[in-house]
Amino acid sequence: MSGICGIFALDGMPVNEADIRAMTRVLERRGPDGTHVWVKGNVALGHTLLATTPEAQSETLPFIHQGTGCTISADVRLDNRDELLAFLGLAKNERIIGDGEIVLLAYLKWGTTCSDYLLGDFAFAIWDPRKQSFFCARDHMGMRRLNFFHIPGKIFIIATEPESIVKHPFVSNRINVTRICDYLEDMEGFDLSSTFYQNVFRLPPGHNIILNANAIKVQTYWRLQSQPDLKLKSDGEYEEAFLDVLRSAVSCRLRTNGPTATLLSGGIDSATIAAIAADLLARDGKDALQTFSAVGPGPGGCPETRNILALSQYPGTQSHHIAYSNLGENREFLRRGIEKADEPFDGHMDLPRAAYCIASKQSQLKVVLDGVPADNVLTTGNFVAELLGRGRIIEAVREAQANRFYFTGSMSGWEISFCYAMRRAWVPAPIRQVLSLGRTLYRSISPSESLVRSDIAKQVDLEARRRHAHEHFTRTSTSLSEQRLNIMRHPHGVAARERYDRVASAFGLEPRAPFLDKRVVEFCLSLPSSQLQREGWPKHILRRSMGQTLPHEVVWKQGRHHLGGAFTQALIPMEHIADARISDMRRTLSPYVASAHLDTLSPAQANPLAIAKHISLCYLYYWLSRFDK
Repeated sequence: MSGICGIFALDGMPVNEADIRAMTRVLERRGPDGTHVWVKGNVALGHTLLATTPEAQSETLPFIHQGTGCTISADVRLDNRDELLAFLGLAKNERIIGDGEIVLLAYLKWGTTCSDYLLGDFAFAIWDPRKQSFFCARDHMGMRRLNFFHIPGKIFIIATEPESIVKHPFVSNRINVTRICDYLEDMEGFDLSSTFYQNVFRLPPGHNIILNANAIKVQTYWRLQSQPDLKLKSDGEYEEAFLDVLRSAVSCRLRTNGPTATLLSGGIDSATIAAIAADLLARDGKDALQTFSAVGPGPGGCPETRNILALSQYPGTQSHHIAYSNLGENREFLRRGIEKADEPFDGHMDLPRAAYCIASKQSQLKVVLDGVPADNVLTTGNFVAELLGRGRIIEAVREAQANRFYFTGSMSGWEISFCYAMRRAWVPAPIRQVLSLGRTLYRSISPSESLVRSDIAKQVDLEARRRHAHEHFTRTSTSLSEQRLNIMRHPHGVAARERYDRVASAFGLEPRAPFLDKRVVEFCLSLPSSQLQREGWPKHILRRSMGQTLPHEVVWKQGRHHLGGAFTQALIPMEHIADARISDMRRTLSPYVASAHLDTLSPAQANPLAIAKHISLCYLYYWLSRFDK
């Protein structure tokens, strides 16, 4: 996961090399294998390398095309290299060609439509001196980040991280108060463009930027769409097709120049990725797959830990564990990681941060796979509503009961979700829209309940922002396929991937997510709902596909268990926070947080909700202490 940055002085003034170097210094922790800058007149590009593929070791970025002078800086891993080299007439070239150069050659062949031909994870910026223009793009699913700042007629700046952009002297590091409110209101996935800095924006996935001295155009080049229904003859054929596309996605992500690893929880998603990766590595005669897991103090009473220990016996794997009850020398290192998190939202990543921590200590390890997005990719939407819409009422009742049992171990309460499904199935969409206005789940929060100061809430129109965020979850869909599509498009998914990027990059690691391969996502959208959910079990095709490979208790684990809270309390115990720190917290948070909530801050709280609030405010305090100038 390399870092990129760039400056385009739109007024024609020469770029100061010190400015681009200051920006690259911020990015060097994510790209520790080498830093290079290119400056020419009013344009500059920078690159910090994390060499995670064999080709990356031989490529120096920024790369200049000798014939045209076009120059690229890229954070990229292409999964269709061979296909692109054939298109470009370079399939038989004996010279090693890096992924960044391939992207530039694709631009020279196809222009600003080149992103349509790329498959993989990428963010790049190309300077074209022939047109005196910048062209930037971000990959389809948002695995690589790209942020930008623009003053029309004056300057345009891009970088992997907002913190790099605010190092430029033209950019204020004034905090975006609205984003602080998003954090306090648990609205991380409010949109695809907000950052914690005023006038610094994220480029959404599937978007590009075309810029010259006179105009900027931010546009969509790809958007996830519904797929034609896949109709096969049997469950076995569906399983075979599913595994084929998932194996291809995993195989692409095993292209590394060192050992390969994966995060491993006790669930089926990460276990599937680990099993496929281990089998592929063994087939090619490569070293065992390294797995990294955050566990409890022992298997007793912890299904997650029991499953992780069972998975540790899988052939071709070498397991590594870190327990919240025995953090040892990692404790202070992880605590400092929380205090230096790039965003307040990252504080809640204690469990994966712990796994990345022990992974980073393995020699030459730079790539870590995960199975995190499977819940969204393999979603069915409201399957019970679909059954009701088809008139299969008895089957719908059974499915509603079974689904409730999967999550709670009890049949009680299934009637509520069943009534909701009936409303969705039998009430026309326009009427549902009207009913939702009069009978919405949205509830206005009183000033006494909100963590946000009342004057700040008025300043940012927080009530309207809450309502808009709520609409993401209650948007009326005309069909189940559209509902599934809305779930996959939700900004929360991109926000989660960006969190994994930020936390992993702090350890010099690159996260790769096979379930977010464009081919896997589109394939899953083509599956009938009965392949995704059956007899109350979500992700049914995944469970069937791995039923003969993984332990039964992993494949058919009921409900969801998570040790994140235990790791958080192990790292930030209430008694560790002294009264002096509480006083400083109140002073730092007071411009944003309501005084009633600050007055109740205490290092000795027993109420779980109070503890959760305290820890959440700690994360914001740590971030503000470093960035609020």
